[in-house]
Amino acid sequence: MDSSNEGVLLIATSAVILVCFAIAVLAVMLIYRRRKLEHKQEVQELNERFTQELLRSQLEIQQQTMEHIGREIHDNVGSQLTLASLYTNQLPTNEEEEPSVGEQIGQIIDQALVDLRGLSKSLTAGHAMQQTSLRDLLQQECQKLNRANDCTVSFGGTAPTAPGSLEVNSFVLRIVQEFIQNSFKHAQCTEIDVRLDPHSGGMRLQLSDNGIGFDPESLPENHGIGLRNMQSRAEIIRADFSLHSKEGEGTQLILTIPPLSANA
Repeated sequence: MDSSNEGVLLIATSAVILVCFAIAVLAVMLIYRRRKLEHKQEVQELNERFTQELLRSQLEIQQQTMEHIGREIHDNVGSQLTLASLYTNQLPTNEEEEPSVGEQIGQIIDQALVDLRGLSKSLTAGHAMQQTSLRDLLQQECQKLNRANDCTVSFGGTAPTAPGSLEVNSFVLRIVQEFIQNSFKHAQCTEIDVRLDPHSGGMRLQLSDNGIGFDPESLPENHGIGLRNMQSRAEIIRADFSLHSKEGEGTQLILTIPPLSANA
């Protein structure tokens, strides 16, 4: 009887040990899997952070380079052309004859000066962009595009007029430009509406056209580049990007921009 009890006890003990061992192995596997997932998530976050910092650095370098080129154009090339224009104005002319070669050269130089000043201004626009509110920036862009196309581009909204960050202003402006240019080229629309409103401490941008629409899932590879560019820019500033389009019903893009502190 004792040996029988001992056998039962041995079997029970062995079973308990096996169960405990199985539980221990399962616990180790679960811990390992959890840590592996956490590590994968950390690596992904680091990669995203690195990509964002790299793009921010590229933007800063690009802006600094453009401002340097703009200053060089204004200070050096512009001054040389101004001097050349002054000299051509001093050339003797015969009032009874057609405009002389000197006068024609002077007109060309004057036009070149106008073009160069415009280029210099656009290249050094980074500081002005940083001092301008996103609302004013988009309103100016809509007014400019309105004059350049038969399609009506309207702007509205109640967003504040406080100055924004260069990064947010720059990327949102590029997204708006990309959307409007795509609407001009492909949508066959007559109206484009741009709205910027306050939203949860940040802003909500809504772009829409009354064009022919499209199926986002069936876009050819070469036509999807602009869409991917807009999505990438939205990711950099941590904005939520939502595009809706259907054939015959136009296109709508909603960009939810977080507070500036979220992009710091």
